[in-house]
Parts: sequence; C-alpha cells; structure tokens
Amino acid sequence: MHVEARDGTVEIRLGEGFDDVEGIVGILKSVAPFSELIVDFTGAYDFPDLSFPSFVETVKQASGTGPCVSLRGLTPHQSRLLRYLGLLRS
Repeated sequence: MHVEARDGTVEIRLGEGFDDVEGIVGILKSVAPFSELIVDFTGAYDFPDLSFPSFVETVKQASGTGPCVSLRGLTPHQSRLLRYLGLLRS
C-alpha cells in the first residue's frame, strides 16, 4: 500500500493481494478531514467483501461534509457492492 497526503487530498494505492483494511481505516482517521480521497484498487482483487462496510463507514465519518471520492481499478463486483453500500452512485 502506498499513501500520499497533500493539500487536503489523500491518495491510497492498494497493491496486489491487499487485505489490510484496518490499515486503511487507520490512515483515513489520521489524515481526516480531507477534501478529496482517491483509492486505487487496481490489483487488489483479494480485498475482502466483508471489509467494504467498514471501509465505507470510515470514509463517510472521516470526510465530514463529504469529500470528492474517486475509486479506481474496481472490479464490477466491487463497484456493485459499493453502490449497494451507498458510496457510489448508480
């Protein structure tokens, strides 16, 4: 995982086989508030489905009034799950 935080923007790039959801939660809490969040899931095919609710809740809590959230490299399944959980719009 690679993290960059600058000028209110947080970019997190997950690597192949990534499953450290608690690490993301800790990072988001430590850099909050932020105005833009970019998470690159490219290669993170093993991101556990059961971890998405915690991820979504943390993003919502850490963002205050709601940042611009960009999610890249999602599989179709991950996209559907995040729409269901209310982080992505249809």
